[in-house]
Amino acid sequence: MHLPLIVPATIPSFRSTTGRRLTTAGLLATLGLAPAHGSTQESPASRPLPALIAAGDSAWDTGRRDDAFAAYEQVVRRDSTASSRTVFRLATLLSWRGDLARAAVLHRLYVRLEPRDDEGRLALARVLSWDGRFDDALVLYDSILARDRSYRAAALAKGEVLSWAGRWSVALGTYQGWLREHPTDIDAELGLARTLSWAGRLDEAERRYVAIDTRLGGRSPQAEKGIARVAAWRGDLPRSERLWRALTAKYPDDAEAWTGLAQVLRWTGRPGPAEQALNRALSAQPGYGDARQQLQWVRADLATSLEPSVTYTNDSDHNRSTFVSVAGGIAPPWTGRLILGAGYRDAALTPASSTGRSMNARAVASWTPFARAAVLRGEAGLTSLRGEQAGTVTTRTRHTLAGRVAADVAPGVSLGAGLSRTPFDETATLIAGGIVLTALDGDGSWSLPRRLTLSGGGGYATVTGGSVRNYRSSGSAALRWIWRRGVSVSTALRTFGYAKVAGDGYFAPKRYRLLEASGRWEAPHDLGWLWGVDGGVGPQSVNAFGATNNRLAERIALSLVYRPAPGLEWGASGGFTNVAAPSSVSAAEYRAWTLGVRGRWSF
Repeated sequence: MHLPLIVPATIPSFRSTTGRRLTTAGLLATLGLAPAHGSTQESPASRPLPALIAAGDSAWDTGRRDDAFAAYEQVVRRDSTASSRTVFRLATLLSWRGDLARAAVLHRLYVRLEPRDDEGRLALARVLSWDGRFDDALVLYDSILARDRSYRAAALAKGEVLSWAGRWSVALGTYQGWLREHPTDIDAELGLARTLSWAGRLDEAERRYVAIDTRLGGRSPQAEKGIARVAAWRGDLPRSERLWRALTAKYPDDAEAWTGLAQVLRWTGRPGPAEQALNRALSAQPGYGDARQQLQWVRADLATSLEPSVTYTNDSDHNRSTFVSVAGGIAPPWTGRLILGAGYRDAALTPASSTGRSMNARAVASWTPFARAAVLRGEAGLTSLRGEQAGTVTTRTRHTLAGRVAADVAPGVSLGAGLSRTPFDETATLIAGGIVLTALDGDGSWSLPRRLTLSGGGGYATVTGGSVRNYRSSGSAALRWIWRRGVSVSTALRTFGYAKVAGDGYFAPKRYRLLEASGRWEAPHDLGWLWGVDGGVGPQSVNAFGATNNRLAERIALSLVYRPAPGLEWGASGGFTNVAAPSSVSAAEYRAWTLGVRGRWSF
C-alpha cells in the first residue's frame, strides 16, 4: 500500500536553545552534517549564525524551499543546538523531499531539544509512519495521548497508522472511541470509513461515505472520492469510472481525483487514457506520490514488451497439442497498441496417427480514439498448415483478417461487434482439413444496481474447408454478482448449434446447451505473488441430430503469477474441463487438460 506523504498541518512553537549543548554528534554524523574536525566554531569566512538563521527564515516565509534548506543545513552543520526552530524546519524540508530516514534523525534531535513539545513528537511520529516504522510511531502517539487523551491530531493519526499497519479492528476501535466523545468530527468519520474499506467491509464503508456527503450537502470531496474508490475495489469499474469523471469535472485541479480515474482506466486495459489522466494529476500537483507510482505501471504497459508462452493440451479424444508463441508489443504513433506475434503448434491424434503442424505470423493493432472506453481493434496474419492423415500429406496457407469495435454507449452500458476470418487449427484433424471460420458476432453488458452485471452475446459463423460447408449459430447470457474486486459469482446460459452433421474433426451437434453456476477468485493486488481460481458446474445437453445426451459438466482453472516490478512477470496456469468444446469429437463425455507457462518483460 502506498502511503501518501502529507506534510504536518502546523508548525510547532519554538524556543531558542542557544548556549545549551547536547551530545548529538552521532545523530548528525548519520546525516552527513557533523562539523568538520569535530568543531562547532564558526570559521572566519562564514556568515554569522544569526544571519544564516534569518536568511533561512526569510526563505521559508516566502516559500523558497531550496534557499531555506541550504541556510538551515549550514546552521545545523555548524551548531546543532543554535535554534530548535531551524532543526525542526530542516527536518520538515527533508520529509517534503522524501528523505524520511534523515528527517527522522533531525526530528529526534528536536524532541531532545524540546522534550515538552508534543507537536514535535507528533511530527516525528508522522515521519516514522510514512517510513513504514509503524510500531515506533504508535509508541510516540500513545505517549502523547497518555498526557492528553483529547489531543485530536494524535488520536486520528494513531487510527490512520493502525490502518496502514493492517490492524484494522484496533484502528476501528480507535476511531469509534473518538467519535463517541466527538460525534461531529468529520475527519474521524472519514478515517473510520476508509479503514472499513481497507478491511474489506465495503458496504459499510460506502454507507459511511454517503452519510458524510449527505450531512455536508454533497460538498465533501473526500467522501465522494471514497465512494468512487469503493466502487473500484468492488470490481464495479464502469460505475467507478463514472464517479471519478464526475469528480474531475467538479474538481479539475484535484490530483487525487485524476489519479483515481487513471487507476480505473489502467484496470480496464486503457493505459493511454490513463497516462493522460496522470499527466493532469501531476500538472495540478507535481509532487503527488500516488500519481508518480501509478505512472510507473502505465509506462510499463505502454513500453515495448516481449511476451513468450507455451501451452500444452490433451483430451479424452487423444488430441495432443503443444503451442509455442511469442509476441512483442510497442506503442504506436496513435493512442493504442501494436502487437507483432508468431506461433507454432504441433498436434497429434492417436490412435488414428494423424498429425498436424501450423505456423502463424500476425499483427494486431488497437486504437482508443477517445478518452472513454471506445476501442477499435484489427488483426491480420498468415498461417501455414501441414497435416498428415491416413498417409496423405496436405499443405495449405490460410490468412487471418479480423476487426472489432467496442464502446460505452451509455452510463453502465457497453456494446461490441466483430467480423473475422480465421483458420481453425486447434487439433491435428482440423489442420489436415484446413478448416476456416468466418464469423460475425456481437456482445453487450449492462451494469445494474447491487453490483450486478448482465451480459450477453450472439454470433453466426460459416465453416469451410471440410467435407461440408456448415453454419453455426450461438448465443449466451450471464448474470454476475461482484462481491469485491477479484471475487465474483455468476450464472450463465450458453448454447450453439450447427446446420449439418460434420465429420471433419470438430464438435457439430444440432444443438448444445449449458447452464452453469461459476465463481472467480483472484488476488487483486499489483505486486508479488498473484493467483486466480475460476470454476463452474452445471447441466449440459447435447442433441446430436437425433440422440440427446444430458450430464453434469464441470471445469476449473488455476493460475499463479509472480510480478516483482511493473512490466516484469512470469507465471503458470492449468485447468481441467468436462465441458464439451468445439474442438472435441465426443458427443457425450469429453475431458480436457491444459498446462501453460508465460512471461512478460517490458523495456
